[in-house]
Amino acid sequence: MKKIAVAQMNETEISRHFGRSPFFGIYTVSDGQVSEVELRMNTFTHHMKKDQGEGHSHKGHEHENQKHSHSHKSVVNGLADCKVVISGGMGMGAINSLSSSGMEVIITDEKQSREAVLKYTNGKLRNLNTACDDSNT
Repeated sequence: MKKIAVAQMNETEISRHFGRSPFFGIYTVSDGQVSEVELRMNTFTHHMKKDQGEGHSHKGHEHENQKHSHSHKSVVNGLADCKVVISGGMGMGAINSLSSSGMEVIITDEKQSREAVLKYTNGKLRNLNTACDDSNT
C-alpha cells in the first residue's frame, strides 16, 4: 500500500502551482489500483497560510528583488504519510525539501489527478523534471 499526494485545484484537476493548490488529493494505491481517496485541504503551504492571514508574500515590496527563503517543513509534515508527490509545477525549494524527506517528486503535464496516479502506478507517468522559478513556489 502506498499513498500518493497530488496537488489539486479541485476534486479532479491537477494544480499547476504546488504552493497555491487549495487541496491535495491523497490516493491510497494497492495492487496497482486506487483503493481510497482523501481530499485534504491545503493548510500548510506558505501561500495558503498567507491567504488565511498568516505567512508571507514572495511578490511584496520586501521580496521584489530578492530571492526568498523559507522552510517547507509544514508541507513535509502535512504530506508525511505520502511516498510520492505529483504536481503540475513546483519550485526548487519545495522539490528539494520533499525529496530530502524521502518523497519522490513528479512534475507532470497530466491534467487529471486519478489518471496521473494510475499512470504513475503503471510506470507511464512522464516526469518533466522541471522546477518553477522560486519566486513562484
